[in-house]
Amino acid sequence: MKTLPKIEAAEQLRLARETNVIAEVEALRSEIARKVNRLSPAAIVALACSRFSESTTELAFENFRTEVVEFLAALEASSEELRADFNAEKERIGPTLEAATRRHFAIIDRIKSIDGRISANQRNDANKRERLSKAGLKGAELESVALPTDNSALAAERADLQAENEALLEFIRTKDTRHLPDGFAREVREAA
Repeated sequence: MKTLPKIEAAEQLRLARETNVIAEVEALRSEIARKVNRLSPAAIVALACSRFSESTTELAFENFRTEVVEFLAALEASSEELRADFNAEKERIGPTLEAATRRHFAIIDRIKSIDGRISANQRNDANKRERLSKAGLKGAELESVALPTDNSALAAERADLQAENEALLEFIRTKDTRHLPDGFAREVREAA
């Protein structure tokens, strides 16, 4: 019997996460086990005879048994290989996943800090404007002295961090390294 095609670990994850295929396979396995256990031995012999109609009943059953055993052996070998590949991929990607998770939480903290700094700058600007207004400055003179703090660098950093975090979250969700920010996987490998 020919070997079965290989399903990469990333594709296995996608099938489990984004489609119903894995859940349907689980249901099919249960249905097969349930129905096979209810089959009459004579029905299996009848199937063997229909598949090998030119043979005696005994030989038809032996041929059928050989065919079924080979089929199940191919499924079992494929299953073991796929499980090993999946576990190897999980182990390979583990450090990157851990680093991405740490970076995600660091970004969350940094964004909170940036948001706090922007809010503080805005409060300070408002307080400064109020003090200057109470001191008698008005119009163009007040506008020239009470210029608001330029938060554009902080806002740009926040936007960059947000974009990086979205990519990290997609990687964490999918385990697909194509979603990692540029250079992230290389940095993890170099740090190891």
